[in-house]
Order: sequence, then C-alpha cells, then structure tokens
Amino acid sequence: MRTIPLLFVKQTGQELISREINTDCDWVLDYTGKAYIKLDGIPCLIANGILYRSSLKKLSKSGKKKISRTLAPAFAANDFKKSPDGWIPAQPTADPYTGKWAGWVPVTKSGNDRYYREAFGKIKNTERLSGITAELLGPKILDNPHHLNGHVLYPHTAFEIHDLKRTFDGIREWLSTAPCEGIVFHHPDGRMAKIRRTDYGLDWPLDINRYDILLANLVNCGLATPGVPAKQTSSAVENKALAVTNPNPTGYGDIDPSMYYSEEWCGFGD
Repeated sequence: MRTIPLLFVKQTGQELISREINTDCDWVLDYTGKAYIKLDGIPCLIANGILYRSSLKKLSKSGKKKISRTLAPAFAANDFKKSPDGWIPAQPTADPYTGKWAGWVPVTKSGNDRYYREAFGKIKNTERLSGITAELLGPKILDNPHHLNGHVLYPHTAFEIHDLKRTFDGIREWLSTAPCEGIVFHHPDGRMAKIRRTDYGLDWPLDINRYDILLANLVNCGLATPGVPAKQTSSAVENKALAVTNPNPTGYGDIDPSMYYSEEWCGFGD
C-alpha cells in the first residue's frame, strides 16, 4: 500500500498531532472527496482476479548508506535488494526519506498465506475484480483489533462516513464515537490523507465491551454506511455485477451490528 500522508502535522518531538494542517491535504478541510473508515489489518490488492499481499522492497547496503548520510537521497536500482517473485510496485518510487518502497506480491499456496486464501475464498466472482485494495482482518491478524471470529477482506472504501465535520475538533469528536483505527480521505484525483485515533491520543485497540458499544452507536446512528468498493473496470455490466447489496433496506435500526465487521458480509456483494 502506498504511503498516505497524515492530515495534520505532528507536534515537534511528539506522537500527537498539532492543529496545523498538512499543506498537501488542505483539500480535506474544503470538503473535497469522500471519507471512509480506516480498518486495522493488512493491506491487500485484488488485480485481474488475483489476490496480492503487501510487500516492501528492501534497501541494499548501498541504499542504507545513502539514508544514513543524506536527507532524501536519489536511489539507484542497485540500492535495493532483488524483488520478491511477482513483486509489483504500489507507488512509482521509494519513499525519499525512509527508502521504503511499498509493493505487492501474489498470495501463494504456502501455509504462511492460508489466512489470505481463507478470506479471499469467501468472495464471489473474484475473476471480475481488479484494481481494488482491501484490508485483511481476522483472529490471526494483528491481534484481531476488530474482534472477528473468521478471516475476511474488506475493500478500503467499504464504509463511507457521513456528516463528518471536517475540522480538527470535529474529526476528533467523530473518532471518539467510532470503533475503528481512523479515517482515510479520498480525493477524486487519487490523492489520499489519513488520520488515526492514536494521533489524537485516543485509545486503540479497544477492549471487546467498549468496542461493541461504539459499534452499536456507529450502526444505529448512521455514522457510516456500507458503500460500493472502488474499482477499475471499464464495463458497465461488470460494475452492475459488482454493486454491493445493502444489507439494511429498511433503516439503520434493523442492522445487526455484527454485519458491519463480519465474515457474513464483507462489502463485495454477490
């Protein structure tokens, strides 16, 4: 997954954010683009019906020397180790400050990838999916912060946030009521920005009791709704086939909260 800039600038020498907006993200406060729940798992890519997991291209000894000597050095091909088999870049170049080059590798039949295969196997018509990034969640993933019983893939645009006041205080207030890691904003031109609960000093992960209370609040108050996963398809027929079936045709009060983060409904539709 490519590096996503933080919405607000961090306080000097601290982990918490200041009220200063990141100049690359000022479009967020202008209410441009959409806001989606940020889930806490492992990012994946579905391309041409194939599931890929995230993989960093690592620096070689020469690359590490450049990082230690120069701020934002220019990297050459020999500054990186050999790419894993099937590796494709998630961004055109490496991060100029850290040398990290995010990318993707195909999920294999090895035991290490079994949870990816378990989640991918629950999605119908996978051969039609392409250009979708998603988050792998489940009991064996990052200590299971979403308290799931099985492994599942959610598109990164699965849950759109509504009526969010896009100010420093408004975003903090919304995050304090939601059982999620944070928010990711998507600009129509492809730019993104993120903010997390922990950036405000809010707890994450949450214990199961607090999590369930906030989840019920999110569902019953309509703070976010299931959306259609972002995809890169040129066929109107494919788009119609991939449209998400709304599990709540009669109103938020009728939703079972478990339907939001569960293996029964993962945002891809039939």
